[in-house]
Amino acid sequence: MNIELNEKELRLFGLLRQIPPDFEGAKKWLSAEQFSQTALTKVALAYVEECEWEVEDEVVYRGCDRTTDVVPNLHSSYICDVVGLLLQHGLNPNDIYNIENIMQNVTYVDNGFLAADTMMLLLENGGDPDLEVEIEPLFSEVDNYVFFDAVEQEDRIRYEQYVRCWMVMLGYRGHYEHNCQLFREYDSSEMFDLRKLKNYRDYYVGLLRIDGRTCICIFDKATMWEVARFW
Repeated sequence: MNIELNEKELRLFGLLRQIPPDFEGAKKWLSAEQFSQTALTKVALAYVEECEWEVEDEVVYRGCDRTTDVVPNLHSSYICDVVGLLLQHGLNPNDIYNIENIMQNVTYVDNGFLAADTMMLLLENGGDPDLEVEIEPLFSEVDNYVFFDAVEQEDRIRYEQYVRCWMVMLGYRGHYEHNCQLFREYDSSEMFDLRKLKNYRDYYVGLLRIDGRTCICIFDKATMWEVARFW
């Protein structure tokens, strides 16, 4: 999708699109001009569009190694800071422009943990994980991808990026339609609370086949203890 920006929006986008972004210039322009909610959404979507598939392009066209770490000096390397700045000036995470929403598009950003961190930032600032986008709720779209590609992953690193976003959205009470079994935490009488998945770095996902069905299991990294299972 190509976002058509007016002159004022284009100037802000140009300041943010630099590597590294001109944050001071962007702050001055945001303070000097009145940006509507729609204008901020358009700029945010345009920036995220610059970030999508960026690391994959680096791998294909420049021969870089595929990595789970953050690749520096790309637009996506600064996505958390750019989105954070726009949120400070009134960006609404739930705004939809031309059937597009920033939370939905962030899931296509493939640069280490930055998609999940940006998702967490948006949800922490009022984003609705079950926002109706196009034909289904946002969380359902991510959830379907995580389960559909659980066994035959075309791109393991990209799949892990989706899983991180999925865990964050579960932590912010994304509505799941699967069976879910929660377990007691290691050396504790307390059952696991899915809200803890906001701290997604503390957990990892594994796959289990039981009676021909695929189960997605969440483990605590510190204890390697299974805390939740979905199927």
